[in-house]
Amino acid sequence: MVVGDQTAAGLADVLGRVAVFSAVAGVGVVMVAMTLRIPPPPATGSAGWRMLREAVGTAPVRFGFLLILVPGMIFGAIDVLVPLEMDVLGAGGHRHHRGLLGVGRS
Repeated sequence: MVVGDQTAAGLADVLGRVAVFSAVAGVGVVMVAMTLRIPPPPATGSAGWRMLREAVGTAPVRFGFLLILVPGMIFGAIDVLVPLEMDVLGAGGHRHHRGLLGVGRS
């Protein structure tokens, strides 16, 4: 999604960060509202806090948590924190992906 990231960075340079981040947040709110219209699946049994506690205590569920958590933290750091730090160091929002990917210099 390098093209989308460069587009968002370019828009943020032109329109301002607040406007772009607000627009992205607005899209997220609309998507949440759309999911609220989806009917829930039929109930198949009872599930309570005890069953949840038992499930979380199993190794496969803990491993699943790690499969979601670790890549999310890594990509969050790369996609958010690194561009912000590069901006502080003087690189504009339109340059950071080319530099990270080693595609070219500008």
